[in-house]
Amino acid sequence: MIGNILTVGQQVFILFLLMIVGWALGKLKMIDDASYAGITNLALYLIIPCTMIQSFQFTFSKRMLLSFFLCGGISLAAHLSYFFLSRLFVRSKDQGDKKVLVMLAMFANCNFMGIPLLVSVLGKEGVFYGSAYAVVNPVLIWTLGQIYMSGSKSGTEIRKALVNPSTIGILIGLFLFITGLSLPKVVNTCIGYLAGMAVPLPMLLVGYMLCNLDLRKMLKDIRLWQGISLRIVFFPVLTLLILYLVGIRGDMLTAITIEAACPGATLIVLLSSKYKCNDKLAAALCSVSTIFSVLTMPVIVGIAQNLA
Repeated sequence: MIGNILTVGQQVFILFLLMIVGWALGKLKMIDDASYAGITNLALYLIIPCTMIQSFQFTFSKRMLLSFFLCGGISLAAHLSYFFLSRLFVRSKDQGDKKVLVMLAMFANCNFMGIPLLVSVLGKEGVFYGSAYAVVNPVLIWTLGQIYMSGSKSGTEIRKALVNPSTIGILIGLFLFITGLSLPKVVNTCIGYLAGMAVPLPMLLVGYMLCNLDLRKMLKDIRLWQGISLRIVFFPVLTLLILYLVGIRGDMLTAITIEAACPGATLIVLLSSKYKCNDKLAAALCSVSTIFSVLTMPVIVGIAQNLA
């Protein structure tokens, strides 16, 4: 087991070094808010969808297709469990703060943190299984998450829930997988080159996000530790335990655990601002959970690999 933890730890440490590069580029003003927004769009709308498409480049197998939908069902059940448990456990007198804490405990940054680690640890088969989690995550953010934060069903944006870059990439990949069609070699090579940026680019962005934080002040907020402990410790460990007990093994177990162990989703920071919740608390929780996930993810994922 120690060997698995060290192996995953090495991969996570590489991601951490990439984060440090992003942090340094921000401090040196080589990345600013404008370039951050542009690079974010590049990663979200092109790089990650290309990674999703490439992850489905397998010969069709009914077993793998059923496994994909099984992962989707597990991911949905996990998210709903996180929602009810976090509402039960989170304590805050301010309802706006509670909404932020619940949402960031529930939703993981499974694209920017999960996909690079899936690529590093499991390769494209891991991304294949983990992409089911990556479909459920944004759909629930734009539906259940938006209803909860806004307090009104009229604020939901169903189209955004269903039509987003990750979902489109997965649908294209799934179509190619089921039909057995192959992309032209030149196109497939181009997608491969773009997908190759799925590891470094998101990590540079996460590093930039951390460069202007007053970490010492943040760590004194007890509410922060409520959300962090649920997001990167309690929920991933609970998910791993339940999956193991019901008989899930192999890359599926590891892939879902990797996604579940990721830090808080950055999209919740934007929704917090939109619905006049505590967006500073959201940014702090997202950022600090990202830092501490460097320590927790190797242990949790290493245990998952050992059990798989």
